[in-house]
Amino acid sequence: MKKLYIIILLSMFFSCSGRLDQEAQVITSALTIEQKIGQLMMFALPGDSLNRENSELIRKYLPGGVVFFGYNFSEKSDLPSFTSGLQSLAMGNSGIPLFISTDQEGGQVVRIKTGITQFPGNFALGVTENYKDIEKMARITGMSLRMKGINMNLAPVLDVNINPLNPVINTRSFGSNPEVVAKAGSAYIKGLQSARCIAVAKHFPGHGDTESDSHHVLPVINHDMERLKRVELFPFYKALKAKVEGVMSAHIRFPFVDESNEPATLSHFFLTRILREDMKFKGIAITDDLEMNAASGKMNIGEVAVKSFLAGTDIILVSSYGKNVSVIYNSLLQAVKEGVIEMDRLNESVSRIIELKLRYKIAGYNEEEKQIYLNDFVYTEKEKNFFAEKDDINSKLSREALFYSGDGELFLRSENGKRKYVSSNKAFRENLDVLSGDSIHYTAEQALFSIKKSSEPENFTIVLQTYRINKGYVESLYRRIKNAGGNLLIVYSGNPFKLSGWETEIPVLFTFSFTDESMKEAAFCLNGRFVPKKSINALTGFRD
Repeated sequence: MKKLYIIILLSMFFSCSGRLDQEAQVITSALTIEQKIGQLMMFALPGDSLNRENSELIRKYLPGGVVFFGYNFSEKSDLPSFTSGLQSLAMGNSGIPLFISTDQEGGQVVRIKTGITQFPGNFALGVTENYKDIEKMARITGMSLRMKGINMNLAPVLDVNINPLNPVINTRSFGSNPEVVAKAGSAYIKGLQSARCIAVAKHFPGHGDTESDSHHVLPVINHDMERLKRVELFPFYKALKAKVEGVMSAHIRFPFVDESNEPATLSHFFLTRILREDMKFKGIAITDDLEMNAASGKMNIGEVAVKSFLAGTDIILVSSYGKNVSVIYNSLLQAVKEGVIEMDRLNESVSRIIELKLRYKIAGYNEEEKQIYLNDFVYTEKEKNFFAEKDDINSKLSREALFYSGDGELFLRSENGKRKYVSSNKAFRENLDVLSGDSIHYTAEQALFSIKKSSEPENFTIVLQTYRINKGYVESLYRRIKNAGGNLLIVYSGNPFKLSGWETEIPVLFTFSFTDESMKEAAFCLNGRFVPKKSINALTGFRD
């Protein structure tokens, strides 16, 4: 009986999937070339509400999607009204609803900073290895975005941060262990997409082992395919098993495996042969921002867009709303008219895009009237009740990410010891238990001065909370504190990879995140409420 039930469910799924494919093809066949080209484009918009300039961009280029940045979100803006207005405008012009996307990765990369729970960043999540709650966290994030009208999150980052000198990925990664990155990334994808918010795994085939930033230059990774499959590609294989709907390409060159010498965003080898044929990816392939120098620094951006599409991209992403939008649109249109882009290839991507919009209830299709419509999607009350867990999950993940490194256990308070806390962080300062003889300062010099003023010898510890560490300054401070008969404990909230290779006896309490909740939990730890971790699997393989 159980076997029959499974067969019925599978047949229903494939029937529904097949129906949406057919509907997407019918819709695609009725579109003009201009409408089809528009569906390939995703670009930024000016302003935090519907205005003349962003309305004109929607009318003129008929985009399939837009991408929001921090400047699109202000305290006075009404985001649901803004996104609803954009969707209505799109329906009145292209006749197809928009992908509305943003980068709400968590931690150091968040576009929406108010009105949504700020969970710890990816590396902190990887440290917890609490994949069940990572999935819940992502589901809450997805619901929060979708209720504001954002139906696509350009996350998670699946780069394995092998290189401690990586300037752009670092704590945006779940860690340096491919297995941890794969498990955390898959949990994130499942959670986000269970909220009907589309996940986009990035940066394929892997940006973790670079020492340069593709926003400025073209990074090169000299690994063979065996190594790529074992490390860089491993989380992407697992993401596809988790049914990720989108993959974003990286502007990185891999000369040992791709003879074309093109960055992955322009590489037929990576986007078609590896992603589509070998990995069997059926979702949408999105470029990273084509305005980054690594992609368009040496050729016309319109030419880059055409090359990327021919290589296997579905959606061309640019982070501006200036002249490049026009250049890309006209270049793609001209390439179709001249036969450089064949109509079958164009229809393939457009159908894939529309099918995803239908499946995620962004769009609907009236079969009788042969008409697409904007799906007024809402969550059930039961689904909304899931929100009640958000604060508990945030606290738990932030707490489980704390890690103590160093001899001794200075995070524990001694019976007769006094503490001089040094921090400018409001959440950290407000949640400390300040006992008799303790004090809170903004600088270490103030803390040392308060000790020198004391008339009696003190057993003291200076607790320095910081986001940045200057090795020379910290070592000098440590010597001065030791000479005064005290101890130094660092509460470090910045990039842990910058401490790679720094051999020191100074104990460090790592938070791996600087959200308010992470800093509150660090204070609670120093108050004696719990003991931090003392090992991190997320760092295993750091020196691969």
